[in-house]
Amino acid sequence: MYFLIALVLWSTDFIHHFNSSYVAFLVALLIYMPHIGVLEWKATQNKLPWEMFMYFGGVITMSTVLMKSGAFKLIIVKALNAMGLTALNPHLLMIFLIGLTIFSHCIWSTTTAMAGVMIPIYISLAQAMGLDVVNFVLPLSIMLGYALFLPFNTMGNIIMFGTGFFTVADLLKSGIVVGAMIWICWIITSYVYWPLIGLGL
Repeated sequence: MYFLIALVLWSTDFIHHFNSSYVAFLVALLIYMPHIGVLEWKATQNKLPWEMFMYFGGVITMSTVLMKSGAFKLIIVKALNAMGLTALNPHLLMIFLIGLTIFSHCIWSTTTAMAGVMIPIYISLAQAMGLDVVNFVLPLSIMLGYALFLPFNTMGNIIMFGTGFFTVADLLKSGIVVGAMIWICWIITSYVYWPLIGLGL
């Protein structure tokens, strides 16, 4: 029932204009209310992973500040210019950016935040180099989905981490290996398959 209340309030925010965080707080309050709630504080205070909520909340807040201040964009653009990557052959640049996009996911708290910063950078880069924007940005946008490395990278990671079957180090080590395999597969794809569907640079 409480989940349905949250869904209704979240889907009707254009009417009441409540922030999604307020809705979550309200529903959580109802869940713990005496006589109408379904949980008791004493039963959950030592069983729920409260440290993960604090951890995730802190990372989200820090990431939001860095994104709104433009710090992420400044760092990425400066790094690309400092390494002289804009002078590379477009296809080699694409291969490098595929790896950068996959592995830089470890510093982002959400894929949405990452897309909001990275995609405009890639669009500007393509325009500055006189490349086809769609052919350049579309493949890189696909790479934004590989949130493999740390629990806070995506909510799915948080949920799975909360089960306690693996540690942060386990996730990071496996993420690096899988990320490298994904990068290699996309490099091969860029040479073999993309030209067949018109994505070659």
